[in-house]
Amino acid sequence: MKKIFFIVVMSLITINHLMSDDINEFEINGISIGDSAINHFSKSELDSKRSMYEDNRFSAISKLLDTGPYEGVSVEVETNDENYIIKAMNGKILYDNKNFEDCYKNEKKIVDELKVIFKNNAKYNNWGKSPHPGDKSGKSVGSHHQFEMNDGSGFIMVECMDWSTESGYTDNLKVSIITDEFNDFLTEVYK
Repeated sequence: MKKIFFIVVMSLITINHLMSDDINEFEINGISIGDSAINHFSKSELDSKRSMYEDNRFSAISKLLDTGPYEGVSVEVETNDENYIIKAMNGKILYDNKNFEDCYKNEKKIVDELKVIFKNNAKYNNWGKSPHPGDKSGKSVGSHHQFEMNDGSGFIMVECMDWSTESGYTDNLKVSIITDEFNDFLTEVYK
């Protein structure tokens, strides 16, 4: 089990340059910030994009995966961008039929590994556990870790979300790569 998890941690984020400080150089399942989603999603997946926010400037495109460390991947693009340029993305490991306490254990291992990788290239913040602003009931709680890239290109985030049953979402461990532009959008949306 430890060997399998080590392989998963090492492959969660593929890094083109081990000590990189630009988020465009990171990949999740072969996808990078700045790529066109057209190259990674089918026409029907692109057509099913939907905004997750009251302000619909950005839309999400998601799919389940059969291979790799993630069970699902999602990207965010500007809703009216005909080129579908990716501004944010995440990979998820779902915990619908798994022990959720394992999510926190795996999250810690991932965060510890990223601290080594980003030792001098990012500022680390542990935001602790808090309710998710997208669930107005306040019942969905998650832990949030953020690596803010020193060059200002964006953030890498790791979180475990224990979603309320009413939210309709599945508990998950998520690794996200987010541009500064998309982070500013989220800050506005969740004021």
